[in-house]
Amino acid sequence: MKKILACTLALLLLLLTACGGQTQSTPQAAPAETEELDEIAHRLLADWYAYLVGCEHLYGDLEWALSYLEPFFEDHAWNSFQTAQATMSLAKRVAETLELPDAQMTFDDYDALVQSGADVGAVQTAVGTFPGRKDQVLLTYQTLRDYLYSPSGDIFQASTLEIFEEIARIDRQMNSIELQCLAVTTDYLLLTLDSQEEEARFLKAIAENCPRINACRKDAPQDEEGLYQRMNTLLDELETGMDGLAAVVNRAQVDFDRLAELDAGDYFEAMSAGAAELQGFPVALPYPDWWYGADNETVTYIWEREDGTLYHIMPGESFAVPPRDYIVMWADVSRQAYFDYLEAVEEYRISAANTKEKDGAYSAYYIFPSASFILTWEDDTVRLYAMEGSVCLAPPWYVRFTGRAVS
Repeated sequence: MKKILACTLALLLLLLTACGGQTQSTPQAAPAETEELDEIAHRLLADWYAYLVGCEHLYGDLEWALSYLEPFFEDHAWNSFQTAQATMSLAKRVAETLELPDAQMTFDDYDALVQSGADVGAVQTAVGTFPGRKDQVLLTYQTLRDYLYSPSGDIFQASTLEIFEEIARIDRQMNSIELQCLAVTTDYLLLTLDSQEEEARFLKAIAENCPRINACRKDAPQDEEGLYQRMNTLLDELETGMDGLAAVVNRAQVDFDRLAELDAGDYFEAMSAGAAELQGFPVALPYPDWWYGADNETVTYIWEREDGTLYHIMPGESFAVPPRDYIVMWADVSRQAYFDYLEAVEEYRISAANTKEKDGAYSAYYIFPSASFILTWEDDTVRLYAMEGSVCLAPPWYVRFTGRAVS
């Protein structure tokens, strides 16, 4: 992660360092040249607009998901945890699909603008960094997923939950800085192009479709010197965030190494003694063995309106209640592994009320006063249907030592 962010810092410096805090004098073009340059500026801003829309989704959707972590950090309650899981999963899924359209600008177009005095030499490089930005954001999602929704079970242990909260808050600060950097580079680009007609059209488009980046432009400097100083400040803040993140990760590694040295009995005792105080968490199922060391799950969340109809949400939408149901799907799971898991949950006094087999597909129905769920296997795919969010997946030590099995 640090290497990727370092590349981001270098790129942002490249984009603004050419101005060096100095005011450029732009040669006056002949009327015919002015019309041609406006056409090129239109293509340049079209490429930059596509880039900003992509970044708005990358960083804006991550900001949206991170904002829903805050309520969980405040109350450590099941409803807010479910909401945090859902928003993070949805935003990650959108980020994985993001791609930019083919660029409209050519090398000759960039050369014409540079020859006219416009400082756009690094824009092409910046647009080309989108795949790297996407990888950076997906790495952040992966880190958060490992804490929030994976068999690591980190939210169930007080010390690792505290580390998770620190990492998430630093991630949110750095994500905000990335959005501000994009706003500064956009303002500098508009300033150096000096095309009022194209600028008005462009600003209208980003106000409508890049609301978070556009909001960062409020009270922005209006000159090259001010933009240059603003960018330097942001880069310093990014570096500070990177250092803080590295320190927290080092603490997490020390904690992990300490627990790794314990034998099984001492490990379970240490984990249960340091269990986090979670509020209103429901009955728990142990993590299935096929999930350890794998990233093969897909989670679907379903909300319910006041009239009883069901719906899904998309990143950026606001809502007041947690999801009602969720479905977890794991790929590449053998039939034997499925049956082994059904036997394993029996050890926690979790018995199926009914099982069924039809055309090579298997289903196990579980009905309890406080929970109901279905586990199915078909074509090497396992699905867990949890109705009304009544079941959470947890590490065995949490299920066994805190007595959170289904009842």
